[in-house]
Amino acid sequence: GCWGELLLRSAWFDCLIGVVIVFNAAGIGIELTLQLEGKSTMPTQILENFCIVAYIAELGCRVFAIGFVCFRDHWVQFDTFLISMGVLVNWILDPILGPAASSAFGPLMILRTARLLRLAKMMRLFKRFREFWILVRGIMTCATMMVYVFLVLFLCIYVFSCLAIELITMNTLNEEDEEFREQVQKYFRSLPNTMMTLVRFACLDNTSEVYGILVEKDNWLSVYFVFLILVISLVFFHLTGAVIFSTTMDTNAEEEDVAKGLEMDNRMDADGSGFLSRLGFAE
Repeated sequence: GCWGELLLRSAWFDCLIGVVIVFNAAGIGIELTLQLEGKSTMPTQILENFCIVAYIAELGCRVFAIGFVCFRDHWVQFDTFLISMGVLVNWILDPILGPAASSAFGPLMILRTARLLRLAKMMRLFKRFREFWILVRGIMTCATMMVYVFLVLFLCIYVFSCLAIELITMNTLNEEDEEFREQVQKYFRSLPNTMMTLVRFACLDNTSEVYGILVEKDNWLSVYFVFLILVISLVFFHLTGAVIFSTTMDTNAEEEDVAKGLEMDNRMDADGSGFLSRLGFAE
């Protein structure tokens, strides 16, 4: 009915569902903590069941207000999937097998882990808050670019890792100096190990611990590490961040232009017929 549609469009309705999602997320974390400590998870299970009931009520409101047409919406399909998983695990499998058994069994454990996807429901609420939506929209817009970023980063790390094997692992000091050999065995003993070490340089994670002794023993290695830090840690990530920021701003500017155009069309459609009238142009 009309009141149902007004309820669904209400900001208070979205905020209420947002509160349920937040409590649900907190309950999941508390439940995991209680399980690690070997304590009873009954309070969190009650909260979990309450949240499932709230999600079912939300879906029922949408069906009542809009009809089954609402299932064409991807968010509603996603909600239906999450509700189905929650009902299956909490109301069917857990009573039959017990929470411990369902957590230990591989496929059922995956189903229980799928409840974390409920946090994605909060993305729908971000449209109510422009700043949040700019961030989410930026991530969604740059998703393809991020794939290429990770691909290029992987290639850079791979190339520098191969170079590290040549310059460090196969260095003559690896046989002559004990400290140098220990450092190599710890950080550069194989190609996969070297690649994981260079990830620390990409994150600038205490890199001096890695290169300090090596550079002290062989000063020429400083050229390699300086070049590595400049390319991967500084230039690469800063340029990538600048491109993503620029793309996000351009996308938001385009959305604002579209919104202004729609607002102007609505003003010119004076009689609400969907066609532009002379009266609209006159106004």
